[in-house]
Amino acid sequence: YETLEAKFLSTFVQDESDMVIAGTEEEINDNYVKYSNKLWRVVSLNSDGMIKLVTNDSVNTMAWDINGSTDYSQSSIRAWLNNDFLSTLDNYESYLYDSIWNYTAVSSLVSKPSLINYVSDKVGLMMPYEIFLTMKKDVNNDSWSISNYDYWLISPIDDPFFNEVSSVTMTTNGYFVFDTCVPTEQLGVRPSIVLKSGIFVSDTDGDGSYGNGTVDSPYEIVAN
Repeated sequence: YETLEAKFLSTFVQDESDMVIAGTEEEINDNYVKYSNKLWRVVSLNSDGMIKLVTNDSVNTMAWDINGSTDYSQSSIRAWLNNDFLSTLDNYESYLYDSIWNYTAVSSLVSKPSLINYVSDKVGLMMPYEIFLTMKKDVNNDSWSISNYDYWLISPIDDPFFNEVSSVTMTTNGYFVFDTCVPTEQLGVRPSIVLKSGIFVSDTDGDGSYGNGTVDSPYEIVAN
């Protein structure tokens, strides 16, 4: 077996202590991972070897919070992610790190928020800033992380006049859009997790081949 982080050490773009996979769908087509019979994409690798993943597609359509709150710690989407969704993941106590998820409200969708409000969970959502990094820090760029549907991000919007939460989409004519939506709106959900370091990927066909990380031949996580 090989460790998952070993497969990606040459493909990350450095940003402070994290290495983030940045580029278009055409440029980044080898960061697919299969885990719990779900297809994921590698987002980043930190200096401790832990790897962040996000589902390749939305796994649900739901409100960020059914009561309209923008407090992620009390939100219905957080409860769903760390109960209903978490229960579908294999051996999550062994594989997943209890990660810090920063839900500090943002006024700029392209600036890294300070760590003020956060929770420690096994499942969370991506921040707008992480999407921005996958675009090589240029909102005019496309990114592998953008979908053609609106999906929730973790950050509330820091605006006293609007009770809204961030989301992201790619319009039908190919333009990237950071959006803001009321928490009760029904949007897609792409859960994110952080794998512990030293997670192995399988020799999928027994001949020494470990897949190539493409959508047709993703890396598959196995017990270590």
